[in-house]
Amino acid sequence: MPKSPPSTSRKRKKLPSPPTSDDSRQKKRRKSGKIKILRITDDVDFARNDYDGRIKRREERINAGYATKRYKAKLEKLKKEKKLQAQIMKKHPGKSWEVCQRLADLQGIATYLKSIKDPHRELPNVKAIMAAYEKGKLKWDDNATYWCQGKMIAGPSVFDWQDFGRLNTKENRGDGGFCVEGSNNDVQVPELNMILRLDKSIHGLDPDLTKDSNGEPFPEVEMKFTDDTGATMMTIFHDDMLDLMGGDAEGATAPVDYLMGYESFSNADGTTRHAMIIAVEVNMNGTDKDGNKLLMSDTWSSIPCSVFEDGEAVECRLHSIVLNLL
Repeated sequence: MPKSPPSTSRKRKKLPSPPTSDDSRQKKRRKSGKIKILRITDDVDFARNDYDGRIKRREERINAGYATKRYKAKLEKLKKEKKLQAQIMKKHPGKSWEVCQRLADLQGIATYLKSIKDPHRELPNVKAIMAAYEKGKLKWDDNATYWCQGKMIAGPSVFDWQDFGRLNTKENRGDGGFCVEGSNNDVQVPELNMILRLDKSIHGLDPDLTKDSNGEPFPEVEMKFTDDTGATMMTIFHDDMLDLMGGDAEGATAPVDYLMGYESFSNADGTTRHAMIIAVEVNMNGTDKDGNKLLMSDTWSSIPCSVFEDGEAVECRLHSIVLNLL
């Protein structure tokens, strides 16, 4: 399920104020600089395939002594992913990572078409497109190409619906299918930079009073979300949830004080997925005129958030690419 932003219409429940003595003590601690909330920005600082940058960041966290057990495990996982990526790219010397991934996708499409006996005769186009990538005649960029009967009949050029209508004719198709390669390259999926933290307001406490088992405030985690208007709830993955748990992720599998149970979600294909629901607080991240980060609101919104078990999602994706390219 795509990640989705919370509804802006949701109102935050007013909670009782903490005792005056605690409030005064916390204000003094904030003023003295003794309270420092960690902001984890890995998801927005690095591209998904920037393994060197992501590995360096994890090493920095380990050297700083932060959640060392968890980050050592994350570091080993990243190193495995980087090794798998290198194995994939070795099979296609000189090809970009984007082309390697596209070749794997096309191989998967070819396998699927064979399984359904290629009813619209698209397989010749798919094989020809793969061959063009392999020979370096085709790049994965902002251009589209148009294919009929296993041959490129137009492009590369920026995709245009008029070109599609002009070229997709019975005369060009013959007894085969018509295929556009690269038409989705420049589709911009709206993304939002959000900041999440475990809902510190649910116990009616000052945020600084809610800490992990090491006595440290729970971190605030910046994440990129796809703006999906069809989603019913904000969605994160299990690894994201562990980031929110701070030091508690070393010995616990879920933030039990913020657990709201489980829920079922229906997919467009009719299947059902199940996810844990936790209480989080969210805010939007923006920038001022000088490019400095700032919160878009003085108030954090409390919302339920679904947590899907991603497991080894990225590694599985890499393994599937390896298998498709064998």
